[in-house]
Amino acid sequence: MLVSIYGDSILKSVVYENGAYHAQRDLVRQFSERYDVEVDNRSYFGSTSAKALERLERDLSANKPLGKYCVIEFGGNDCAYDWEAVSAEPGGEHLPVTVPEVFRENLRRLLELVRSRCAVPVLTNLPPIDAKKYFAWITRRLPSPDPILQWIGRVERFYQQNEFYSLLCAQVAAEFSAIFADIRSPFLRENDLDELLCEDGMHPNREGHRRIFQVLCRLFEEKEGKCCEA
Repeated sequence: MLVSIYGDSILKSVVYENGAYHAQRDLVRQFSERYDVEVDNRSYFGSTSAKALERLERDLSANKPLGKYCVIEFGGNDCAYDWEAVSAEPGGEHLPVTVPEVFRENLRRLLELVRSRCAVPVLTNLPPIDAKKYFAWITRRLPSPDPILQWIGRVERFYQQNEFYSLLCAQVAAEFSAIFADIRSPFLRENDLDELLCEDGMHPNREGHRRIFQVLCRLFEEKEGKCCEA
């Protein structure tokens, strides 16, 4: 059985450690070995729903197989802004990389394309961010963090933006009656997000990725009746 994945750095299992970003490969390998399936992880750092749509269309045009299940995970880069532009003009109008209406349509199109090849789409939501750590991270190389704070108003709005795009994912999954992988709740159940997030406030750490892995294992177990020991 083949399982394909289209996502960003979250499902690429990227962590920030020792001053650099690293992609873990052991979780995908463990999933593949545990369930005796082939996993084609087509996720990459910085990907957005629009970039994924282009890649999926290109893959399908080349008759690249999706397998039985196709996992889709986007939103973290879609809801971000050009922070240098915001810092330079905090009084101006700035839009996220992908505005909500377009993000929703991109997800819909991704699900439609997956189903057009008789694969089963699995749509995830987003892990939460730590707003204070994220703010410190995106402003660390700017002359001052003040323009960003002037524009956004409250640091908590970073979390709200992330939450809104996560809710859009859940809404689209419900609209299409697609399998929904709730990778957000394991983080929210934790009293201290520091236990599950990296220094940048947005990428899960190794334990955070293990929690995401557990969610996907349990979903696969429900659908395929195989034992999950994660």
